[in-house]
Amino acid sequence: MEEFISEIARSTMKNWRKNLRRDSRLHGDPDYDSEAGQKSKPAGIWVNQIPGATAKVARNKTRENRRTDLRRTGGGTILRASTDGQTAIALIKSMYFGADYHPEHWVHPFAGTAEEPESRWKRDIELMVAAGVNAVRMGEFVWGICEPEEGVFDFEWLRRVMDLMGLAGIQVVLSTPTVAPPIWLTRKYPGILPVDARGLVMGDGTRLTCCLNSDIYWDYSKKIIRAMAEALGNHSQLIAWQIHNNPGVHSIIPCFNQETQRDWHAWLKAKYETIDRLNEMMGLRFWGQMVHSWSQVPMPMVAPAPHNPALLMDWRRLPAIRLWLSSGCRRTCCGN
Repeated sequence: MEEFISEIARSTMKNWRKNLRRDSRLHGDPDYDSEAGQKSKPAGIWVNQIPGATAKVARNKTRENRRTDLRRTGGGTILRASTDGQTAIALIKSMYFGADYHPEHWVHPFAGTAEEPESRWKRDIELMVAAGVNAVRMGEFVWGICEPEEGVFDFEWLRRVMDLMGLAGIQVVLSTPTVAPPIWLTRKYPGILPVDARGLVMGDGTRLTCCLNSDIYWDYSKKIIRAMAEALGNHSQLIAWQIHNNPGVHSIIPCFNQETQRDWHAWLKAKYETIDRLNEMMGLRFWGQMVHSWSQVPMPMVAPAPHNPALLMDWRRLPAIRLWLSSGCRRTCCGN
């Protein structure tokens, strides 16, 4: 590993020198001597023309520093490499290394103590640091914890987790918790539950208990997302948002309810414009399955024989279109 890193360091330093000459010419560096083809100032200055890195070249002939040192920080990788008596030190923007983390699981009585119910979080973070983790993703299944009853929000426990991550230099990707609607929502509005290809309404009490075509589901999703963003969106450790989680898992997308049927017909009408064109482009003369109105176009539910492959292809495209429709364009572009 030491030889491998040393080779990377030598190659990196070679590229730095090459890029330095190029970028200094392009950016009009006042310290660049165009006739000599090198920096006019002595080694030891900070070089900021190299894209994606900040390097410092300095003379250092001491034996103990003639080595390669690679270590990660919250902001990137610090690389110190020595070749031919020169040491290059650079802060390189590195790829984030981490995993998903569910701190809501690791509280008393499942972890921690009655006196310190969240103490396990600190131990988990210590293990993350030891493993070189510099980013975690969390929050995708916490809707029912962050909104235990309608309109009552609690994000302070998530802030405490993010604060602890900050002390360890670990960045955070927050997920919208929309993949797991709370029980109180599905019981109040059972119409948001998905309907499978046999026409059966799926139950609640788990994740993915939602149809992405439900207007009610979208309205409540916007409320929890807006509240989460207002509470945590300016946290110093937050680097990105994950939108939803696992769309399409367990065959709940596409969903076969009336709202989906409405958007299915609206999208087909916008795409094909006329029934005759839809019949022609889909090849519905096969088996004599031509339709004579938009309402006759079937959703590919369970049937005695396979559905038309062109119809299936459009149905599979619908989820991506659905997100666009559900953003509000449906009401302005596609009618009812």
